[in-house]
Formats: sequence, C-alpha cells, structure tokens
Amino acid sequence: RLDRFEGKIGEREARLLEFLKEPHTLAEIAEHRFVYRPGDPVAFAEGVERRSMSQHLARLERAGRVREVEPGLFLAVAGA
Repeated sequence: RLDRFEGKIGEREARLLEFLKEPHTLAEIAEHRFVYRPGDPVAFAEGVERRSMSQHLARLERAGRVREVEPGLFLAVAGA
C-alpha cells in the first residue's frame, strides 16, 4: 500500500509540473483537481486540493523544480 501511495505522489507531481508549464495560482491548481476527479461531488474537495497541492508545491520548490514567479503565482522550472 505504501508503494502505491508513493507512486501516486510521483504521478500527481508529474501532472502538476505539466500543468505548471504555464504559471498558475494555488486556487487555479486546486480548481484543476489533482486529488479528486473534476466533477466528483465531494463536499470537502476544495480544502483537500488546496492543502495537498500546497504541500506538493512546497516540496517541488525545495527541489528546485517549481518557483514562485510572482507572489502566489507558480511556474515549473524548465529542465528540472
């Protein structure tokens, strides 16, 4: 189970990096839905998406794969 969960983290980050080839805010990232499928009627989805994606962004920033180009606006680092 842990391996499967770890694989999901990598999948989400790969999809997030693809999405961040153009700059986006955390609100736009959460709205895109990386944890839940778009259109799934989950009452708490927005909160989960915001929290999860903020953690992914922080991790990717520390790794030098994402940067904040303006306050609150994130972009994938080319070639990272």
